[in-house]
Amino acid sequence: MRKVNFLFRKAPYGSVNMVEGFRLCTAFAAMEIETNAIFIDDGVFVALKGQDPKSIGLSTVAAAYERLTGLSVKMYLLEEALKERGIAREDLIDTEYLLINRYELAKLIAESDFTLSF
Repeated sequence: MRKVNFLFRKAPYGSVNMVEGFRLCTAFAAMEIETNAIFIDDGVFVALKGQDPKSIGLSTVAAAYERLTGLSVKMYLLEEALKERGIAREDLIDTEYLLINRYELAKLIAESDFTLSF
């Protein structure tokens, strides 16, 4: 079975990167391809509780994030990225994800067939 990683590096709002990445990630998972969603750099902001982007005219990406877990997409958050941004575990939404370090990130990438970055 093929393995695909989606690296989400950018903040969830301000560009279409996160939304388009979620769409593609959902499509791969629906085709029963082993799919990982890995949030690094500013991408970790997607996992913050209580986001309300309506004030800037956008809808939340939380529903899309939760949809990925329903499709058996494995979700990973880079610990170093959380620490660098002052985000504590209790600040994160309640959904299934694994915290990984840079070594584990490198291993996930090495073990996959493809890695796409958004």
